[in-house]
Amino acid sequence: MWAWYIELFSVVYAVLFFSGWLVDRLDWVRKLKNTLGRVLTHEATMWIHRLNLVAVTLIAIHVSIIPRVSRLTGFMVVFYLYTVAALGIYLWGKLVAPASPRRQAVVAGNTSLNATTRELTFTLDPDAPLPAPGDFYFVSFRGIPGFSQAAHPFSVSRLDAEDSTVSMTVHASGDLTSRISEAAAGTPVTLEGPFGQFEKEIEAHHGSPLVLIGMGAGIAPLLGIAQAWAGKRPVMVVDVVSKPEDLYYRDAFSSLCGVNFRPHLHRLHRNDVNRLVRETSMMGVSSSDTAQNADTADADTIRSSDRHNARPLFIVVGPAAGVLVTQRMLRAAGVPREDRLDERLTL
Repeated sequence: MWAWYIELFSVVYAVLFFSGWLVDRLDWVRKLKNTLGRVLTHEATMWIHRLNLVAVTLIAIHVSIIPRVSRLTGFMVVFYLYTVAALGIYLWGKLVAPASPRRQAVVAGNTSLNATTRELTFTLDPDAPLPAPGDFYFVSFRGIPGFSQAAHPFSVSRLDAEDSTVSMTVHASGDLTSRISEAAAGTPVTLEGPFGQFEKEIEAHHGSPLVLIGMGAGIAPLLGIAQAWAGKRPVMVVDVVSKPEDLYYRDAFSSLCGVNFRPHLHRLHRNDVNRLVRETSMMGVSSSDTAQNADTADADTIRSSDRHNARPLFIVVGPAAGVLVTQRMLRAAGVPREDRLDERLTL
C-alpha cells in the first residue's frame, strides 16, 4: 500500500514540477508551483523524485511475499530480471557514467552580460562529443563549498570546435543560478548531454529560411543556430526583451553575414506576429518578386505551393507561457504546425 501511495504522489509531483503540460496552460497550477517552489527547491525536488527507488523496493518485497504470485516461476524470473536491470541502469547513470572523462569539463570563463545574466564558458574533454547548434546540457558544479551539485539544464549559446569550448547563457533566477557568479575559472563541472533536436529538424526542412524568436534567456540557443546557418540560408532573429540592457547579444547577431537581427521591446502582440509572418513569407524570394509583392503579401502567402523556396521555419524559445501564446498567434497567422518548433524553459 505504501508503494502505491508513493507512486501516486510521485506522479502528481512529477506533473507539477517536471512536466509543463498543466503548468504552462493553467494559471492556478503555475501559481501553486511557484508558491511551493519557495520551499521545494530544485534540489529537494530531485530527492523527492528518488522516492521511486523506495517504491520499486517495496513492490519487489510485496510481490515476493505473495504465495500465489511467488509460485509462478516464469513470472518471478522476468520480474526480478526487469527490476535488477532497471535499478542497474539507474545506478550506472547516477554513479558510473558521471565519472567518465568524456563528461568532465572545467569553467574557462564567467562573464557578466547584464545585472542578472552571465555567460559561462567550459573547456570540454578532447574526446567529448561536441554539441549541435541549439543543444543543451545538464550541468552540475563541483568543488564549491555550499554550492548545489544538482544538475541544471543550460543551453549552448556558442561553440568553438577548435578549442573544444562551449559557452552557455545563465539567467540568475533560481536557487542555484543566483550564485552562478561564484563559479570561477578552473571550477570542475560534470556535463550530461548534449541533448537537442533543433539541428535535425532544421536539416529536415531542406532550404527553409529560418525565423528565430527568442524571449529573454531563450535567445541563448538561437545564437548558435544563427552562427551555424548564417550565409547558408536566410535567417531572421527576433530578440524579445523587457528592457534594452537585455539585448546582450545584439552585436554578436549583427556581425553575422546575412542575418537580419530585430530587437523587440516588450512582448509580441498579434499585429507584430502578423507583420512578421507577412514579411518572412518573402524570405528567399528573388528581390524583383519581393519588390512586386511586398505590398500585397498576406498570411496566406506562407501556404503558397508555388514558392521559389521552402516555407520559413519558425523556432520559438523562451518562458513557457510566452512560447505558447506566440505559437497560437503564429497558428492564427497561417503558419502550419510542421513549420513551427519551440523549446519551453520550464525547469
